[in-house]
Amino acid sequence: MNQAIIITVAVLLFGLLSAFSMHNYGPRIEQMVQQRAEATLAEAGFDWVTVAADGNAVTMRGSAPSHTARSEALRLVTNITGIRRVQNEMQLPDEMFNPLAAVSAYETRITVSPGFVQYSGFVPSAQLRTELIARTRELYRGRRVEDEMTVRDDGVPDNWLEATTNLQQRFATYVNAEGVISDSNINVVGKVAPGRQGETKLLASRLPDNFVARINLSVAKGNAESCQARLDELMKRKISFQVASAVIDPASYALLDQLSERIRECGGLRIEVAGHTDAEGLAMKNLELSQRRAEAVAAYLVGKGLDADQLVPWGYGESRPVGDNSTAAGRAANRRIEFLAMD
Repeated sequence: MNQAIIITVAVLLFGLLSAFSMHNYGPRIEQMVQQRAEATLAEAGFDWVTVAADGNAVTMRGSAPSHTARSEALRLVTNITGIRRVQNEMQLPDEMFNPLAAVSAYETRITVSPGFVQYSGFVPSAQLRTELIARTRELYRGRRVEDEMTVRDDGVPDNWLEATTNLQQRFATYVNAEGVISDSNINVVGKVAPGRQGETKLLASRLPDNFVARINLSVAKGNAESCQARLDELMKRKISFQVASAVIDPASYALLDQLSERIRECGGLRIEVAGHTDAEGLAMKNLELSQRRAEAVAAYLVGKGLDADQLVPWGYGESRPVGDNSTAAGRAANRRIEFLAMD
């Protein structure tokens, strides 16, 4: 009996504390989210956007001057720490002044940035929606996936699925992109890595013939210094391998997924994946092991959608120690993978 009373009192106290916390801290979170979003947009010069926060969710409204501007504004806000959900209600001028056309069009939108993938608009069925999102999670591991689609089975353009899956697959190799399928039209804007100037022609060749495609892809410019700083921030943690092998420890997969996104943000700069070992054993064996480990890491990153030509795996063996090989701590420090941004 006493135990039942204690449990009841505890539950009531927990409820009171939760209500107090929501009452006192909910508005603060909302205010913080609003201020962060407004400051980020103001810094980028996007004064045409208004934001409305509801808890840690944000709704974005306004008349966007272009597809590119709308995509960039959405990317900036979605990547703000503390924001969990973004509702995109920004419109282009032709959508605002011709609302009937916007409503009647069968439109599907895919927005991709280094941190997230978002789908909005229409999808023909719940099953296709599930399959599309599942495939997206495979292709874009480590990125947040947002599904804002509504099922609508009438007015679906011919070859909608082929067009959508081709955009989905190609966008995984881009720095960022937005694709809009609207009835018989496809509009794509985005940035690709240096050396991928032929991507516009490649994408156009993969889209179904019944669509009119407008593709505007530019080459991203990377800065080695800022890229290196972003990589170094993550490399405070360590990539681990099974003992004396090039098999990556599964515990390091999450870190590698994050690194793949950071490298994507570097705009196509070539990245050296440098493998290092301690001085235990034969120097030639250590050199070989460091090369295999560097290649294993590069292969993993390619599997996440990075271009193999962007990564340069190189083994240095025991030749570049950062710690004392006579101590266990020093040897552990010397067994490492480094990422070096190359101009």
